[in-house]
Amino acid sequence: MPLHGDLQRLMALCPPPKAPFQTGTPDAWARAERELRTELPLDYKQFIDAYGSGGFLFESEVGLFSPFESHESGNLVSAAFHLGQSPGLQTTFPLFPPYPSVPGLLPLGWTWDADQIFWLTTGSPAEWPIILIWNDFLLDDRHERHDMTITGLLAAWFDGSLTSKILRQPPRATFFSKLRARIVLEPPQRGIGPYFEQPALWDREGPK
Repeated sequence: MPLHGDLQRLMALCPPPKAPFQTGTPDAWARAERELRTELPLDYKQFIDAYGSGGFLFESEVGLFSPFESHESGNLVSAAFHLGQSPGLQTTFPLFPPYPSVPGLLPLGWTWDADQIFWLTTGSPAEWPIILIWNDFLLDDRHERHDMTITGLLAAWFDGSLTSKILRQPPRATFFSKLRARIVLEPPQRGIGPYFEQPALWDREGPK
Protein backbone atom coordinates (compact mmCIF):
# COMPACT_ATOMS: atom_id res chain seq x y z
CA MET A 1 0.00 0.00 0.00
CA PRO A 2 1.42 3.44 -0.90
CA LEU A 3 2.54 5.67 1.94
CA HIS A 4 0.06 8.32 3.01
CA GLY A 5 0.90 11.69 1.47
CA ASP A 6 1.09 13.43 4.86
CA LEU A 7 3.57 10.83 6.10
CA GLN A 8 5.69 11.34 3.00
CA ARG A 9 5.85 15.08 3.82
CA LEU A 10 6.90 14.32 7.38
CA MET A 11 9.55 11.82 6.30
CA ALA A 12 11.05 14.41 3.95
CA LEU A 13 11.42 16.79 6.90
CA CYS A 14 12.59 14.24 9.47
CA PRO A 15 13.65 10.90 7.94
CA PRO A 16 12.88 7.72 9.89
CA PRO A 17 15.59 5.31 11.02
CA LYS A 18 16.82 2.52 8.80
CA ALA A 19 15.97 -0.04 11.48
CA PRO A 20 13.03 1.11 13.63
CA PHE A 21 12.05 -1.05 16.58
CA GLN A 22 8.77 -1.77 18.34
CA THR A 23 6.88 -1.61 15.06
CA GLY A 24 3.79 -3.57 14.06
CA THR A 25 2.82 -6.50 11.87
CA PRO A 26 -0.60 -6.98 10.24
CA ASP A 27 -1.56 -9.45 12.98
CA ALA A 28 -0.29 -7.14 15.75
CA TRP A 29 -2.23 -4.19 14.34
CA ALA A 30 -5.39 -6.29 14.08
CA ARG A 31 -4.96 -7.35 17.72
CA ALA A 32 -4.44 -3.75 18.89
CA GLU A 33 -7.53 -2.58 17.02
CA ARG A 34 -9.58 -5.38 18.56
CA GLU A 35 -8.43 -4.31 22.01
CA LEU A 36 -9.31 -0.69 21.25
CA ARG A 37 -12.56 -1.69 19.53
CA THR A 38 -11.85 0.66 16.66
CA GLU A 39 -9.77 0.89 13.52
CA LEU A 40 -6.92 3.37 13.61
CA PRO A 41 -5.97 5.96 10.96
CA LEU A 42 -3.79 4.61 8.16
CA ASP A 43 -1.21 7.41 8.35
CA TYR A 44 -0.69 6.72 12.07
CA LYS A 45 -0.14 3.00 11.50
CA GLN A 46 2.30 3.72 8.69
CA PHE A 47 4.08 6.24 10.95
CA ILE A 48 4.58 3.66 13.71
CA ASP A 49 5.80 1.10 11.19
CA ALA A 50 8.28 3.61 9.75
CA TYR A 51 9.56 5.31 12.92
CA GLY A 52 8.87 2.84 15.73
CA SER A 53 8.38 3.97 19.31
CA GLY A 54 9.86 7.29 20.36
CA GLY A 55 9.42 11.00 19.97
CA PHE A 56 10.70 14.21 18.43
CA LEU A 57 13.15 16.05 20.65
CA PHE A 58 14.37 19.65 20.60
CA GLU A 59 14.09 22.32 23.30
CA SER A 60 10.84 20.60 24.19
CA GLU A 61 9.67 17.10 23.35
CA VAL A 62 6.68 15.49 21.67
CA GLY A 63 5.87 11.82 21.41
CA LEU A 64 3.09 9.57 20.16
CA PHE A 65 1.68 6.58 21.96
CA SER A 66 2.22 3.23 20.24
CA PRO A 67 0.36 -0.05 20.79
CA PHE A 68 3.74 -1.80 20.58
CA GLU A 69 5.61 0.29 23.15
CA SER A 70 6.76 -2.09 25.90
CA HIS A 71 6.69 0.62 28.57
CA GLU A 72 3.14 1.15 29.83
CA SER A 73 3.44 4.93 29.97
CA GLY A 74 3.97 5.08 26.21
CA ASN A 75 1.55 2.33 25.18
CA LEU A 76 -1.55 3.41 23.25
CA VAL A 77 -3.83 0.65 24.54
CA SER A 78 -2.82 1.30 28.17
CA ALA A 79 -3.26 5.06 27.76
CA ALA A 80 -6.71 4.62 26.26
CA PHE A 81 -7.78 2.26 29.05
CA HIS A 82 -6.55 4.56 31.80
CA LEU A 83 -8.22 7.57 30.19
CA GLY A 84 -11.54 5.76 30.11
CA GLN A 85 -11.16 4.91 33.79
CA SER A 86 -10.45 8.52 34.85
CA PRO A 87 -13.47 9.70 36.86
CA GLY A 88 -12.49 13.38 36.77
CA LEU A 89 -11.95 13.64 33.02
CA GLN A 90 -15.46 14.83 32.20
CA THR A 91 -15.01 17.71 34.65
CA THR A 92 -11.55 18.55 33.34
CA PHE A 93 -12.51 18.37 29.63
CA PRO A 94 -16.27 19.04 29.64
CA LEU A 95 -16.51 19.52 25.87
CA PHE A 96 -15.32 16.01 25.03
CA PRO A 97 -16.29 12.67 26.56
CA PRO A 98 -13.42 10.21 26.98
CA TYR A 99 -12.79 7.02 25.06
CA PRO A 100 -14.60 4.64 24.59
CA SER A 101 -17.43 7.10 23.91
CA VAL A 102 -17.99 7.84 20.22
CA PRO A 103 -17.33 10.59 19.47
CA GLY A 104 -14.75 10.83 22.22
CA LEU A 105 -11.14 11.57 23.05
CA LEU A 106 -8.65 8.82 22.26
CA PRO A 107 -5.11 9.50 23.56
CA LEU A 108 -2.52 10.01 20.85
CA GLY A 109 0.49 11.77 22.35
CA TRP A 110 1.96 14.36 24.65
CA THR A 111 4.53 17.13 24.88
CA TRP A 112 7.22 17.71 27.49
CA ASP A 113 5.27 20.81 28.52
CA ALA A 114 2.40 18.49 29.61
CA ASP A 115 0.20 19.43 26.65
CA GLN A 116 -1.92 16.52 25.47
CA ILE A 117 -2.71 15.28 21.97
CA PHE A 118 -5.89 13.34 21.19
CA TRP A 119 -7.92 12.07 18.30
CA LEU A 120 -11.59 13.01 18.36
CA THR A 121 -13.23 9.79 17.18
CA THR A 122 -15.93 11.24 14.97
CA GLY A 123 -16.58 9.88 11.50
CA SER A 124 -14.21 7.39 9.89
CA PRO A 125 -10.65 7.07 11.29
CA ALA A 126 -9.32 8.85 8.20
CA GLU A 127 -11.42 11.88 9.20
CA TRP A 128 -10.57 12.02 12.91
CA PRO A 129 -9.47 15.57 13.80
CA ILE A 130 -6.63 16.24 16.23
CA ILE A 131 -7.42 17.89 19.55
CA LEU A 132 -4.60 19.67 21.40
CA ILE A 133 -5.21 20.47 25.06
CA TRP A 134 -3.06 23.03 26.78
CA ASN A 135 -1.54 22.11 30.13
CA ASP A 136 -2.88 25.32 31.70
CA PHE A 137 -6.28 24.09 32.85
CA LEU A 138 -7.15 27.51 34.32
CA LEU A 139 -7.69 28.95 30.85
CA ASP A 140 -11.20 28.83 29.38
CA ASP A 141 -9.90 28.44 25.82
CA ARG A 142 -7.36 25.71 26.43
CA HIS A 143 -7.83 23.45 23.43
CA GLU A 144 -7.38 23.57 19.67
CA ARG A 145 -9.01 21.47 16.98
CA HIS A 146 -7.01 20.73 13.84
CA ASP A 147 -8.86 19.01 11.01
CA MET A 148 -5.89 17.08 9.71
CA THR A 149 -4.05 13.81 10.28
CA ILE A 150 -1.40 13.53 12.97
CA THR A 151 1.35 13.17 10.36
CA GLY A 152 -0.05 16.19 8.52
CA LEU A 153 -0.02 18.17 11.76
CA LEU A 154 3.58 17.19 12.53
CA ALA A 155 4.70 18.02 9.00
CA ALA A 156 2.98 21.41 9.14
CA TRP A 157 4.54 22.02 12.56
CA PHE A 158 8.03 21.28 11.29
CA ASP A 159 7.75 23.31 8.08
CA GLY A 160 6.29 26.31 9.91
CA SER A 161 2.85 26.29 8.28
CA LEU A 162 0.92 25.18 11.40
CA THR A 163 -1.03 27.86 13.24
CA SER A 164 -1.07 26.90 16.92
CA LYS A 165 -0.75 28.64 20.26
CA ILE A 166 -0.11 25.34 22.00
CA LEU A 167 2.68 23.77 19.97
CA ARG A 168 5.69 26.05 20.00
CA GLN A 169 7.59 26.23 16.75
CA PRO A 170 10.57 23.85 17.04
CA PRO A 171 14.09 24.95 16.08
CA ARG A 172 15.52 23.71 12.82
CA ALA A 173 17.62 21.08 14.56
CA THR A 174 14.94 18.57 15.56
CA PHE A 175 15.41 14.83 15.83
CA PHE A 176 13.52 11.66 16.70
CA SER A 177 14.71 9.28 19.38
CA LYS A 178 13.58 6.69 21.89
CA LEU A 179 12.23 8.57 24.90
CA ARG A 180 12.73 6.19 27.80
CA ALA A 181 16.47 6.72 28.25
CA ARG A 182 16.69 9.98 26.28
CA ILE A 183 20.07 8.97 24.89
CA VAL A 184 21.64 11.12 22.18
CA LEU A 185 24.67 9.62 20.44
CA GLU A 186 25.72 12.84 18.75
CA PRO A 187 24.15 16.27 19.37
CA PRO A 188 22.35 17.72 16.36
CA GLN A 189 24.11 20.48 14.51
CA ARG A 190 22.25 23.76 14.59
CA GLY A 191 20.51 24.90 11.46
CA ILE A 192 20.60 21.66 9.47
CA GLY A 193 16.89 20.84 9.70
CA PRO A 194 15.00 18.10 11.51
CA TYR A 195 16.37 14.57 11.47
CA PHE A 196 15.95 11.18 13.16
CA GLU A 197 18.58 9.85 15.52
CA GLN A 198 18.86 6.23 16.54
CA PRO A 199 18.82 5.59 20.29
CA ALA A 200 21.78 4.06 22.06
CA LEU A 201 22.11 0.31 21.67
CA TRP A 202 21.63 -0.46 25.37
CA ASP A 203 18.32 1.38 25.34
CA ARG A 204 16.98 -1.46 23.21
CA GLU A 205 18.94 -4.47 24.39
CA GLY A 206 20.03 -3.63 27.94
CA PRO A 207 23.44 -2.56 29.24
CA LYS A 208 26.48 -4.29 27.76
